[in-house]
Amino acid sequence: MPVQKRQCPASGTPYDVRGEGSRYTLFSSTTVLQAGTNDSHEVLAVVTATGMATSRGQLMSSIIFPAPMVFKYDEELPIVIALMVLYAIPCAVCTIAFQYHNGSYSQWVTKFVYCMGVVNQCLNPLLPVVLTVGDVQAVRRLKALGIVCLDPGRVAISGKIRIFALDKTGTLTQAWLHFLGVQPVQSASIHTTHAGISMDTVQYLDKTGHIQTDLKLLWGLATCHAVSASEAGGLVGNQVEVNMFSSTGWHLIETNGQAPRVQHPSDAGQQLTIVRVNEFEHARRSMSVVALDECTGELHVFCKGSFERVGEVVCQESVPSGYLQTGEQHASEGCYVLAMAHRCLGVMPVNQAAALSRDELEAGLNLLALLLFRNELKPDTAEAINHLKEGQVRPIMVTGDSAHCAAYIGRACGMVAQHADILLADIDTCGSVSWSLMGSNRQDAKLHPSFTTAQVLEMQKQSEQKPLAELAVTGAAFDKLQQSEAMEQLLFFTRIFARFAPQQKAEVVSMHQRAGLVVGMCGDGGNDCAALQAAHAGLALSDAEASLVSPFTSNNKSMSSTVELMREGRCALHTRLACYKFLITYGLHFSVFNIAAFWYGIVLCQMVFISTDIFATIFLGYAMTLARPAKKLGRERPSSSLLGIQTMVSLLGIWILNVLFLVAALCFMRNQAGYVLWPASLALEAEWWVLGDNWESSVLFFVVFYQYITCALVYSFGSSFRLGLFYNWAVTGLWVALMTLTTLLLLLPHSGFTHVWHIASQQFNSADDYSPVWEAYREEGFPESPAMSFEFRIKLFALCLGNILVMVLWQKFIAEGMGSRALARIFPSKRVKLQM
Repeated sequence: MPVQKRQCPASGTPYDVRGEGSRYTLFSSTTVLQAGTNDSHEVLAVVTATGMATSRGQLMSSIIFPAPMVFKYDEELPIVIALMVLYAIPCAVCTIAFQYHNGSYSQWVTKFVYCMGVVNQCLNPLLPVVLTVGDVQAVRRLKALGIVCLDPGRVAISGKIRIFALDKTGTLTQAWLHFLGVQPVQSASIHTTHAGISMDTVQYLDKTGHIQTDLKLLWGLATCHAVSASEAGGLVGNQVEVNMFSSTGWHLIETNGQAPRVQHPSDAGQQLTIVRVNEFEHARRSMSVVALDECTGELHVFCKGSFERVGEVVCQESVPSGYLQTGEQHASEGCYVLAMAHRCLGVMPVNQAAALSRDELEAGLNLLALLLFRNELKPDTAEAINHLKEGQVRPIMVTGDSAHCAAYIGRACGMVAQHADILLADIDTCGSVSWSLMGSNRQDAKLHPSFTTAQVLEMQKQSEQKPLAELAVTGAAFDKLQQSEAMEQLLFFTRIFARFAPQQKAEVVSMHQRAGLVVGMCGDGGNDCAALQAAHAGLALSDAEASLVSPFTSNNKSMSSTVELMREGRCALHTRLACYKFLITYGLHFSVFNIAAFWYGIVLCQMVFISTDIFATIFLGYAMTLARPAKKLGRERPSSSLLGIQTMVSLLGIWILNVLFLVAALCFMRNQAGYVLWPASLALEAEWWVLGDNWESSVLFFVVFYQYITCALVYSFGSSFRLGLFYNWAVTGLWVALMTLTTLLLLLPHSGFTHVWHIASQQFNSADDYSPVWEAYREEGFPESPAMSFEFRIKLFALCLGNILVMVLWQKFIAEGMGSRALARIFPSKRVKLQM
């Protein structure tokens, strides 16, 4: 649907492109389909911004330089780096000390370089990179689902959402509304009311889709809108107004240089010219027009807006008793309810009417009728709400519509249980907040029909496990409750926020954030922009203004996008933690690996480091980020803490187990009959290329490499946030390939293949194999020593398989299973408990 832009009015209000001025602004890169009423109509535009100052420029700037959103793992990452620096200090000391201990000859520069190598391995430079690669993969998958992301860092944050604020019209319900009909005010009725007026019966559209009603009301339906005609022959504007105008059957005529006119379909002499349009304002919750009757020359003011607002501003003598209850009844049945009011200005010059202020024009209005539109749920809304609740995400409704219509939609989509009572907070005639039951339960004898805020708060607290009723508040009551700070206490019991202005929507989001909750917001209109921007994860179901400020935009405009975002967010967050543990494991394992190597005075061959840093770290690290999300939202959310108990149990537990297995393997090696300790005192430490020809190098390589690649495997377990390990064929395939390669290197006899890795299946201490260190050893009078026997290598392989099994069991049953649940009971979460 094309977006309609109008001429900027000549008023004293300062132009603000972010406020009301957006209605009159052609944003950068806008495609203009039509300007004016025909090709000869000259339309001028004033450039107010260029380059990065335009809306498109600011959008590009927000993509390149997104607004920082500091999350828990962002706050903890500097602490982790500091801890790794502290860990690197004793590692550096041990490296220097062991180089002096092993007896090899070297300059201080050599010792320092080796020491810095160990420190650098403790602080892997890939750590910041790998934390974001998983987000990029999630962004790609979201794009395939029709969800565009401008800030990849928000994906993982969305995995911790506990509150999802949802707009109603266009989000939970269809963007378009069916015009049902009108309920006029009748001056005489069987049901007599004060001043002799009452509400007439509802007049529905006839079979042709047109409305047959009072002429004055028909004029209002034909003129009180901001609809324009396109050159293609259709109507452009708000769908509510397009459907309302179409129901009259009148024709909209726009002529170059003249005000638009509407004409009766069968009586061309019956015409009204729309001489002034006062746009809809959120503060007023209404819009109005001034129309000229071409037959009589009289000017008429028509005002259309929310039925509560129109009921307040019209002459009270024209308002039937029970008017509000009638509007509420229609709203509680799922209708979007507006009201129409009228005032005749009589015969007067058009320029004189144009000079009147809006307040002057809209004074003395008389109520004409209620306008009824049907608000239908989107087909997938109920299912999406159910998935959110199953995933322990509390959905709340934040809407500009009436509370009664919101309550109907809330029940229809499952946000509010069908049997649940709803207490509505609104401002009474005394200006204070009063709570009353909504809907059919209003006269329930078990509950008093009216409550004070203190009574409601006490009742809700006494039944905290299962609150007595769902709460709904209007925008006016919300402001009043905020003044007394009662809103903070009622916040987690409140399900529906109705008749809320854009800034009030943003305040609802901010209040939940200040309570320590991660909040998502989903909306489709310009009135949702502030809330979308304030939320941790804003999802726009629109390609108009809302998409400019939201980090996520759904092109399919489906409520299921909220669930898809949550699934991908939880997957991305869990993947972040897995990649983080993998890179920290690199620093922890290879610091011990290097310290052990310097204890023996050895340096492994370069192919070992190529295998570790490229094939294992880079390839496996990238493969881990390809994990796909679980098919449904589970009840738990992944941890976001780099230093949390579950993270530390997994990371440190596996590290300690692996260090124990490494020590066991080295002790097992020392007890072998053919083993000879590497003669480090005969080596020059700077000649690293000859320091790997020994048993120690092979044992260290095989044990630590098996451990390291298996860490990638166990950290990739699906848990409840990702699909199972075998769905990530990249990790599984790479692990199998590297396991096969390593096992062949260990078990095959000496060949050119094993020689590349300097495997000790080769007899290094032999006259047939040149090694300057071993040659010096033999020159000292020591005999030759054998290669590692096949029997020893088989036993070493069995030890490594046992190590792998223990790692898998630890991760599956301790870090993610019974141990994790036991720790959760010992250290219970202090987070706020929410009623889903």
